Amino acid sequence: QAFLAPKIKKEMEKAVELDPNYAEARAALTQLYVMLPGIMGGSIEKAKGQAEALTKLDAYRGFVAYASIYDHEEDWKAAEEYYKKAIATEPQKATAHHQLGYMYLKQKRTQEAVEQFKKMVEYDPDNANSYDSLGDGLLADNKLDEAIDAYKKAVSIDSNFAPSVSSLAKCYEKKNLKQDAK
Repeated sequence: QAFLAPKIKKEMEKAVELDPNYAEARAALTQLYVMLPGIMGGSIEKAKGQAEALTKLDAYRGFVAYASIYDHEEDWKAAEEYYKKAIATEPQKATAHHQLGYMYLKQKRTQEAVEQFKKMVEYDPDNANSYDSLGDGLLADNKLDEAIDAYKKAVSIDSNFAPSVSSLAKCYEKKNLKQDAK
């Protein structure tokens, strides 16, 4: 879908130009600048510029934007600092807990990841993704029975939540419960 990227970038930049206070456009543009290769207009510096402007409009979203930039660059210390700033700003929002948890998983810091995912469940208990993330952390920590419970809870909230259905099958397979896995 590379042919769409320049059009999307152009439209997002136009949205920010027309309304510099449009936080949603700035957040999306930040992500786009991080994802696109330089030849297509991607730029970490441009992403940081958008994150800085976003922080002035919405501190929580700005901190999450900075954290995701540093996470992408694998600057774990800076990413963790910004995720924690976001959490301190608005502790009951799940996004920073979610992203910090997965950053911890990348670093094999499973206990810390599970703690973040438990907070997601606490703050967003009606969201299948909260339990799916908790299941991912527990699975990474090799706590299969607890992971199965978390994935089952996610599927009970949304029976079509494919990540949990797939992960549940993987857990059953690891436990050599092939019939349940099917």
